[in-house]
Amino acid sequence: MKSIDRFAYLFGSSEYSIKLIQIPKIASASRNDLAIEFVNWNLLSEEVQKSFKKLGALVKSKIVKEEVVNLGGLKPGKVLELVENKSGIKLSHYDHNCLLTIFSIRPVKSSRKSPSETNKTYCHYDEVHGDYIYHEPWVDCLCSILDVDKIKQYMWKQACKSGRRYELDAYIT
Repeated sequence: MKSIDRFAYLFGSSEYSIKLIQIPKIASASRNDLAIEFVNWNLLSEEVQKSFKKLGALVKSKIVKEEVVNLGGLKPGKVLELVENKSGIKLSHYDHNCLLTIFSIRPVKSSRKSPSETNKTYCHYDEVHGDYIYHEPWVDCLCSILDVDKIKQYMWKQACKSGRRYELDAYIT
């Protein structure tokens, strides 16, 4: 007997197999119970056996939803990476801080404002970590500001040093 034929014979043989059939049983609603009932294959009719040969396995998937904090939030480095990918313009962390400051996206460390006084569309303060989380619209806003080219790098650096603020709506398209 060829090895393939021998394998097929062994695979189909009831000597070397176990058939598991899941039959719903009423159980406690508060527990995740599973009832397994073993059935004697030889006592089943041919028609029932044929229906079970078609059945391989039943898997009940359960989607577990977990609470995620700061979902979609971006750290400053990721913001700079996305801006460079979308606009082709590479900004430094200092440039980013200047733009945040002059457009009043978040308070400056030296100000007496609460750190949570941010432009919520673009940024929010994470009290647990003591830092700021940025959102995708901030990336789009930066790309829009850079694309319009109304403000140059030397301008935002000077404005930041002098404490000057700009109205964001005038710079985005």
